[in-house]
Order: sequence, then C-alpha cells, then structure tokens
Amino acid sequence: MFQQELKELLSLSEADKLGKEYYERTGIVLSGEVIDEAMIQRLMKAGGLEHYMDVQKEGLDALILAASKVIHQETPFFYAKSDVSVRKSMRYFAGFHHTHDYFEIQCVLEGNAEYATALGNIPIQKNDLVLVPPNTDHCIYDIKEGSIINFGIRKSTFEIAFRDILSSNLPISVYFKNAMTGQQNNEIFFRNALDEFSLQLLLMMYHQQKLDTNESKKINDHLAQSFIYYIAEKSTTDSIFGSAEYMKDKIWDIRMYMIENYKTITLSGLANHFHYSESYLSRFIHRQLGLNFSQLLQEIRLEKSCELLIETDMKITELCEKIGYNNDSYYINIFRKKYGVTPLQFRKMHQK
Repeated sequence: MFQQELKELLSLSEADKLGKEYYERTGIVLSGEVIDEAMIQRLMKAGGLEHYMDVQKEGLDALILAASKVIHQETPFFYAKSDVSVRKSMRYFAGFHHTHDYFEIQCVLEGNAEYATALGNIPIQKNDLVLVPPNTDHCIYDIKEGSIINFGIRKSTFEIAFRDILSSNLPISVYFKNAMTGQQNNEIFFRNALDEFSLQLLLMMYHQQKLDTNESKKINDHLAQSFIYYIAEKSTTDSIFGSAEYMKDKIWDIRMYMIENYKTITLSGLANHFHYSESYLSRFIHRQLGLNFSQLLQEIRLEKSCELLIETDMKITELCEKIGYNNDSYYINIFRKKYGVTPLQFRKMHQK
C-alpha cells in the first residue's frame, strides 16, 4: 500500500539534487558558509520559492534571517486549517539549530544521521523516532543517503487529542506530561519504533495531505492520534530514553566493553561494535569523560596492571603482554607518570 508515497519520501527533491551535486563536486555539504547568491536562486527555484524574496536586493543574510523567523512559528510549517504536517528533511545540507512552537516527530525511513541535543550529538538510524517538544533547540546533521521525515503536530491539537495518553500509566506518559508543562525541554528517543504498521499510518497521513481537502485534514488528525497511541502502547522503558539518560548509560556501556576487551580493543573495533563512526565515537568519549580513546584505553590498562601487580607475582614483561603492551620501557614510563612510582615500587608498597 502507498508505494508511490513511500517512493516520493525516499527520493531526492530538486533541492536535494543540487546539494548532492555540490557535495560530489566539493566533498562538503551546503551551508551558509559556502552558499552564494547564485546557489540561493537555484535552491529557491527548485523549491518553488522564487516569489519569496528578491535575493539580488536582500542578499544571503536577509534570507537566513527570514528563514530563522519562519522556522519558529507554526503557521508556515502547516498547510491552511491543518493541525498535522508531514515533510521531508533536506539532504546534503548542513543542519542549523532552531526551535519552534509545535511538537515534531523525526522519523528515520532510511540511513542514519546525528541528532544534536543540548548535551551532545546522538546517532539515529533507520526506524528510530525522535519526539521534539515545543521550544526545544535541536538540529539534525549528516543527512545524505538517508531519508528523515518531519511529522509536525500543533501544540493545542496534541494537548487535546492525546489527553488519554497524558493521564495513562504508559511509560511514555511521564515524558509527555513533563514536555507539556515545560519540565522536559529536551528530546525523547524511540529506538526501532517505526515498524510496518506505523509506517503505513505515516504514509496515509502523507497521502491525505496531498489530497488537501477539509475531509483529509480531519482524517489526518485521527491518523496522527492513532500513530501516537500505537507508538505509546508499543514502546517500553527499554526503548524510550531522554538525551541525559542516553549519555549516561551509553558511556557506561562503552567503558565496560573496553574494560572487557582492553588487551585488543581498537577505536575501529569499538565503533563497529556500537554502530558509530570513529569520528562520532571519539567526540562522544571526549565530551563525556574529557579523555580521547587512547587516553581512556591507557587509563583502563594501567588500572588493570595495578590489580595484577598486587594480586600476582607476574613479571613485568609478562604483565605488559597481558594488558596489551609490547614495550616494557614504554609501560614503565607511563606508569611512573600516572602513579609517581615504578610498577615494582608500586607492588612492594601495596603487597606489604
């Protein structure tokens, strides 16, 4: 069902094609730093916005200012008399931080990207959903081959239509209540929540939106309500998390995995295990712990060597091999810098 709608949402728009063309030619995505007036005119023409403003007269700064004002309000995002809107995120464009006064659900149909929160970036991938409460500063980075759909709901409609969820004991209810009262001004993530049924609901909303009739707008209100109800009932505490929870839990998982595999672990192997890029993982570790990967690995290996020095009579050469070092002098040097004594002095002090 709705194969044409799915094809449209997965395909590149005319503006996306311009971004892809530029990316393939230069290796960088379009942003305010590289876009000139000629490119703005091409983008506006591709998006059917030639009438929006006189670029030759107003210039790039005015366009960016106008766009930033527009993005904060409900009206431009929604069609006339509509409380629900389904739109595609642009690809091959640098994301920019913004807020708006409506609820938004980011739906990852294909590929992956990075979602920027106030606490740091969080990777999102196919079938993930992100609920963005009103007035939350947010941004999505690195959308190239993937496809992300923005599903917007007016705040007033959300509050009235989803009263049952707000008063229920579902795991998601606490998040919604906090979001509505302004206590939770950050995103809610749903891992692997977009299954075949919820996808069909999303495609039906897109189909009704294209019809653009009074009846289709009413139908979409009910479809949106069904979509939220379904996600709420299907989701568990294990699949729902806020950005703060993610940051705390994920860095713990990463550190524990490194402790379990400290002898042979590499940045590439760690990134593959957690399905991150190496660059993202490096930034994440440094942001959470203040250490880069090599520093964290060295810290873990030195901690393990302290245990072996105290609990065994293992020779230094054997101990080095055990913790993943093949150079005794290097190990002794970094140990002395860390603890102020040599490994053998440390052993004598603590074994007594």
